[in-house]
Amino acid sequence: MNNMQNIIEIGIIGLGAMGYNFGLNLISKGYIIHGYDKSFNKSKVKNLKIYPSISKLYDAINSSPKVIMLSLPNNAVDKTISKLIKIMNKNDILVDLGNSFYMDSVERSKVLKKFNLNFLGIGVSGGPTGARNGPSIMVGGSKKAWFQINHLLKSVAAKENNQTSCVYFGGPANGHFIKMVHNGIEYAFMQTLAEVTTILSKVYCINYVKQKEIFKSFLNTNISCYLLKVTSEIISAKSKNKFFIDKIDFTIGQNGTGNWTVKSALDLSVSVPTIYSALSTRNLSKDFNIYSNNIEINNSDKNVKINQSILIDLIMFVFSSALFQGISMINAYNENFSDKIKFRDVFKAWANGSILQGKFLNIFFKKLNNKKTIDKSYLKEFISSQLKSDLLKTRSLINISNNLSIPLPVITSSFNYYDTLFTSHKIGEIIQLQRSYFGQHKLLDKKNNIFIPKWVKK
Repeated sequence: MNNMQNIIEIGIIGLGAMGYNFGLNLISKGYIIHGYDKSFNKSKVKNLKIYPSISKLYDAINSSPKVIMLSLPNNAVDKTISKLIKIMNKNDILVDLGNSFYMDSVERSKVLKKFNLNFLGIGVSGGPTGARNGPSIMVGGSKKAWFQINHLLKSVAAKENNQTSCVYFGGPANGHFIKMVHNGIEYAFMQTLAEVTTILSKVYCINYVKQKEIFKSFLNTNISCYLLKVTSEIISAKSKNKFFIDKIDFTIGQNGTGNWTVKSALDLSVSVPTIYSALSTRNLSKDFNIYSNNIEINNSDKNVKINQSILIDLIMFVFSSALFQGISMINAYNENFSDKIKFRDVFKAWANGSILQGKFLNIFFKKLNNKKTIDKSYLKEFISSQLKSDLLKTRSLINISNNLSIPLPVITSSFNYYDTLFTSHKIGEIIQLQRSYFGQHKLLDKKNNIFIPKWVKK
């Protein structure tokens, strides 16, 4: 495959924020980019050539096989593939860099294979800045195509200590599946930090400038991560003496990947309440404050003292729950599909360049990397090893928030998840008996023997 190192020209269709910056990254590594995007209006860039049509872009590429990368919304990918099939040559490589649903990648791979075209479905994390300077790259699809172009993908991926965050995961669905799970966890991390800022504001009456100092101090702890750093930067950002947080609309944007995560978890029979609550809150956000009558509730006791170690434990607890739920999806995926995704490869992909990168991720995966499967005991053991105080102190903070009508959907759902797993209750038994009573569903006793209650007619 050494001759494949000669590929120096690449086509990119879709030059939005991600596609354009990924292209600039490739250009910085010596590649020539042929681009097509009817909305593109940037000034001239060396080694970036723009064409009026997809066919003209394709004809201009001199490398063999020709490599076409798509950086498009999921709903535009199939239409573009249909156009490319008509002009691409046998053994050419088509790469989907967008946020695509992983099962769509399976179908696209099948279609392209019929025309002797090679497909790679690639998840890219890191946002436009990461795409430009070094993203996390999660690859699935044709092994032949991977061997042919992995050198160029690795050249633009994030790196640390000669370790690249560009990983090949096997089948065509796998790269986008790993990215989808990543996005669900990302939703939960973001919501967690948003809820903590609300606690700081409403319970402790701490202003945004002081909150920035608190979040920056957290960067020296085991919960340190990229999103924590982002939060420390944006919480007190302002213009003309007006904080951004007080100026912007409250409706949370989303691109649909969180929906895919939750639906896929349901299909895999995996419980992801922390991730679901983050998604649900985004869906509910369009109605924030509409029914509040502008009533602001703050803690009347201005002298209540903040305990930062409890806040750190709270974030550690929820981050751990969210990440565990995402990893549980990968575990279930391995049980349902032939390609076995290794946890150490997931960490390798996410460790640098991704939105999830940071010390917390490193610590969580440290003991997980060599495991082939994961069970619920890992979550309990990990949380027990990381928390500095007992959970009762953390719960007391939630109680204060509840009394002040402060919504904490992700934090609360994480504790409910944990308690459902690790405390004694009779929820399952009651529901089984309910199902038996009105639906005469079969019951098993705790020794796995058939149990027939008195209301079932023999």
